[in-house]
Amino acid sequence: VKIDRERVFVSKDFVEVTYNLDRAVSIKQQSSGSGKNSGSGSGSSGSSGSSVTSSLINYAMQFLGNRYVYGGTSLTNGTDCSGFTMRIYEHFGYSLPRTSSAQAGYTTSVSRSNVRPGDLFFYGNGSSVSHVAIYIGNGQIIHASNERTGIKISYAYYRTPIKIGRVIN
Repeated sequence: VKIDRERVFVSKDFVEVTYNLDRAVSIKQQSSGSGKNSGSGSGSSGSSGSSVTSSLINYAMQFLGNRYVYGGTSLTNGTDCSGFTMRIYEHFGYSLPRTSSAQAGYTTSVSRSNVRPGDLFFYGNGSSVSHVAIYIGNGQIIHASNERTGIKISYAYYRTPIKIGRVIN
């Protein structure tokens, strides 16, 4: 701990560590027959995809507030953005490449008007991808943001995505 530019030490017996998230978040489960999503895919794969994406999003939400670590792939001990998406999808049997740019190349492009929960949002400069996040619905993403804020929820269009990609059809 620093007090008035002086480094001091405090026994762990006198310290309580807590985390305050910016706000509470409520996610509604998508129904399999919801209007704009029912046009893609065939009957059973649509409802199966919806079920998987609901579970995937709920699973990802368990890690809110956990640490961002550049190059990390541990959901509990620290991960970067692509390590986060890779591990979340891996839990459901999907194998994604390690980096955000490789993940962008791996996914099928979808238009902004056709986005649905579970899609990946890719950000960067020009055509160079440097960040990835999972769309959770209602204009929001969950992602391993940076060292200061860790895994958090943000507005999906806080930056213009270079690409929106789909893993689960």
